[in-house]
Amino acid sequence: MWYVYLFIGLIILAIIYYYIFKKDVLSVSFISCLVFALSTLAAFIAYKLGDFWNYVELHEKTVMYVIIAMVCVGIGEYLIRIFYKNKKNEQNEIKLIEITHFKILICIVFLFL
Repeated sequence: MWYVYLFIGLIILAIIYYYIFKKDVLSVSFISCLVFALSTLAAFIAYKLGDFWNYVELHEKTVMYVIIAMVCVGIGEYLIRIFYKNKKNEQNEIKLIEITHFKILICIVFLFL
């Protein structure tokens, strides 16, 4: 039964993250929740089939750990987005990287070692 609770919780978190991060489907939190939900669904199906490769019951602490971890990932992503949104990038110039012959020689030597 804990598989169902974990699956529903992860889907709800994914929907919340989808709207919090302005429908960004490439959000780390959104993708992480969907991947965990998909693996939970696969484990639940394997559990219900019986004599399959994954006959392990899910404990309630595991469900809480996964949900708390996904909430922490979402909080971290939200804080990083706020931090970088307020920080303006003042350098818009493209700087060329100068590669000397000595650096090329060092790279070639390391390739053959």
